Amino acid sequence: MVGTASPVREGGPLMTSLATLLKEPDIIVCVGSGGVGKTTTSASLALGAAIAGRKTLVITIDPAKRLADALGLTMLSSHVASIQPEILGSDHYKLKAPLYGMMLDLQSAWDDLVKRVGRNEQETDRILQNRFYRQLSRELVGAQEFIACETLFSQWEIMKPDLIILDTPPTRNALDFLDAPNRIFDFLENEAFQYFLKQRETGRLGRMGLQFLDTAQGAFNLFLNKFAGTQFIAELSDFLFLMRDLYPPLIQRTRAFQKLLGSEKTRFLVITQPNPQAIQEASFFAQELKARGLPLGGMIANRVCQTQESLRNTLPQLKDQAINDLGISEAQWHKISAATDAECQRATFQQAQLTALQQQLPQGCPHLQIPEVQEDLSTPKGLRTLLHLQGLVTSNL
Repeated sequence: MVGTASPVREGGPLMTSLATLLKEPDIIVCVGSGGVGKTTTSASLALGAAIAGRKTLVITIDPAKRLADALGLTMLSSHVASIQPEILGSDHYKLKAPLYGMMLDLQSAWDDLVKRVGRNEQETDRILQNRFYRQLSRELVGAQEFIACETLFSQWEIMKPDLIILDTPPTRNALDFLDAPNRIFDFLENEAFQYFLKQRETGRLGRMGLQFLDTAQGAFNLFLNKFAGTQFIAELSDFLFLMRDLYPPLIQRTRAFQKLLGSEKTRFLVITQPNPQAIQEASFFAQELKARGLPLGGMIANRVCQTQESLRNTLPQLKDQAINDLGISEAQWHKISAATDAECQRATFQQAQLTALQQQLPQGCPHLQIPEVQEDLSTPKGLRTLLHLQGLVTSNL
């Protein structure tokens, strides 16, 4: 049975539909801890926007295979794929505008970035073959979050869609995504980088370089400790020398998409579910967005128990009917009653958690609860159900 979205009554304005949210921004960034339904929510929002007539691109990082199959995204890629209009498997759901998807391959995305900002094909190829670059693009802290932002910015420039929805990578620390651009700045402007580049340009690279490694600090030192020897020093200096012309455009582009993410064109949508860890991270992320002056568009709580306290109050009246008319035994009724009581307690606990979260959100922040359903929402039929729960469609399932 499909329920309806249940808004919380404390805090900002009530949302019974996400349709209004999809009308205004150019970019929606879905954020939250892992396992709260960010990817499925991103997919349904993209479908809802296309149904409403907005040309939409959804960028997702490593979605569940069932959801990728449901969207027709069969492989990791750094290229945009068209999502077919019949994706929802029903004639009742017509896409009024093109819908595109990208299941981002991080290494390919980094390679494409180097190709876009590289000075010429020969030097670009040398960078792509450099083992330091291959390791750097995979293991630098913030690399995943940075390239997701860069891909969004690139497609915003190239495709000019009405709306881009970004499903952010799962992060242990909610600040990883927001801090990714600054981490890249710190790395590109690191004194160690400038040192090696200067040594290469002056021809003084040698044993002094090895001595410098002994005093390198922080993440840069941890990274370099994986390697040793003069061959590595030579490869590193070669990489930095090749990258010298890429620093200015990389920094310029990074600052440009930082500005875009903080503008009125963008809305951050915090996704959570009613468990202590997810709510704690959602609260922290919402407060960080406010502190940084970034636009919070709203909050969605997925998988919320909708069992009503009134149901527990009606159990005594239902008992006689269940035993006399349906043949339920006393023992069976006791189990039913206990299960109902437990569900009511779970619903009460969840609402208390969500109410506390709502009170911590910025003034005027809208919020929406999506009820828990016994259905896989990552299938075409499940996505249709979710569109209804989000108030994005009203036609029959």
